Amino acid sequence: MAQNVMPILFYNLGGEMLYVIEQRLRAQKIERDKASKVISDIVCTMFKPQFLQEIIKPQPVYSHEAMNTMFRRLVHTSIMKVNDDSMEKLYDLMIMAVKYQFSQCPHPRTLLCITFNHFDSILEFVAGHNNAVAMIKQTFNLFVQEYSSLSDGEFILIRQSLLGFLQDFNNKVSIYLHEKVQNDMGKFVVHTSGEIPYGADVPGTIKIFRGKEIESISFRSGGNYQPSKKILHTSYSIGGTRSTKLGRNMYANDSVDCLITHNGRNDKIELNAHAIAKAELGLLAKLIGSEAPKKNTEFRLQLFSGSKPPSTPKVVTEAVPAKQNVLDIKASTMGNEKLSKIVDDLTISPSNPSTSRGEDLLSLMDL
Repeated sequence: MAQNVMPILFYNLGGEMLYVIEQRLRAQKIERDKASKVISDIVCTMFKPQFLQEIIKPQPVYSHEAMNTMFRRLVHTSIMKVNDDSMEKLYDLMIMAVKYQFSQCPHPRTLLCITFNHFDSILEFVAGHNNAVAMIKQTFNLFVQEYSSLSDGEFILIRQSLLGFLQDFNNKVSIYLHEKVQNDMGKFVVHTSGEIPYGADVPGTIKIFRGKEIESISFRSGGNYQPSKKILHTSYSIGGTRSTKLGRNMYANDSVDCLITHNGRNDKIELNAHAIAKAELGLLAKLIGSEAPKKNTEFRLQLFSGSKPPSTPKVVTEAVPAKQNVLDIKASTMGNEKLSKIVDDLTISPSNPSTSRGEDLLSLMDL
């Protein structure tokens, strides 16, 4: 598996998370100052230099368990509070959005354009916050530095790793079903016609070479293909022209809303090796550092209309009947229990119990 997948995965997921939160803030008519503070607080945590340096390091992709926990902590670095039920649905919606984008990109290098589309949209969210804008631009430039020189083969490996991470998620999303880009099984439709990747030949062509091309024979391949436009290498600048619309904010229209249903995802998550788990927790720790919000400024945001009020999370162990198409996604403590066990193994108990040294890492995340 490629070792430089995490930055692309994390910031694309983070972009989709911000799209949903920003849309719900508008839909629920949250005060402009509060809404702006929520977005800027999350963005500043996502893009702060010390966190960026941890994300950009060559490393294996983290488990879904760790990624889910990381975004949960990220959301709550702001004055906004979201219940566990909504967070589970939000994570599934984020996953399906990036899965659609990564599966539909016509060229592996398009992954970078998708990421830059997310950066451009996030910049619009925080246009009046100079500190946040500066951090996003720094991240943008670092991505150009790290990824622009990679070969097409290296981008193919990155894309394969991303799709492998996302393959077990087949939740149905109303907007994708309506646009007929997702079928009733939750699988995305990959068309066999249309624009081909830049640099590739149109299917149905045989070329004969003897030192140079001497003959070209064409035959009907069963599809209607068009050559790709050569704009792949004109988009490595902030706000530049991209080769794709994938990664843009599909919730920009207030009338767009999403209903997500669960369809056959395997909820069993295996932890990676001990060293990787330790690295995951170290990255979670980088989220610590934001000033704790004042209690009287907090508010709760309902992300999905079917979400329940906050309650004690329950582990669902019963098998889902095959005839049931829609599953009410509930918060699960399975992941937190495993992570807490790892934290306990890594924690050195202080000799003086009155000191705070050795405090549970995950409890420190509750800002």
